Amino acid sequence: MATYLLEVVKKAEELFLEDVSFRKIAEQLGVKQHLTIYNWSRKYNWKKDRASYPANSLKEQLDQCSELVNKMRPSIDKVNILKPSKEDRELLLNYNRFSNLQLKLVRQLSGLKVVSGNSSKKNIFT
Repeated sequence: MATYLLEVVKKAEELFLEDVSFRKIAEQLGVKQHLTIYNWSRKYNWKKDRASYPANSLKEQLDQCSELVNKMRPSIDKVNILKPSKEDRELLLNYNRFSNLQLKLVRQLSGLKVVSGNSSKKNIFT
């Protein structure tokens, strides 16, 4: 088990707080395993210091995502679902990805969680 200087751990924390990935931090600092960086982040609770996205940033992301979904919608209506071309399959896949992202952003902004299980419930949000 390797031992690292306190300066390396502090530099890793700085990079973590700048949203650098564990792998990239390990590469930059010469740490053999990126899991070492991950373990440090948990041990020293770095996540509490990481800036969370401000609500307006999420709102901007949602607006951009919604704009893309709305632009794609007319093209989706024209797709032959039974025999989609390669381009149509790609369009459907991207539409699905953006729609899912849009839902995720709405949930993050509103704080709602989808309840799974009993489908007879009228309100699926809590």
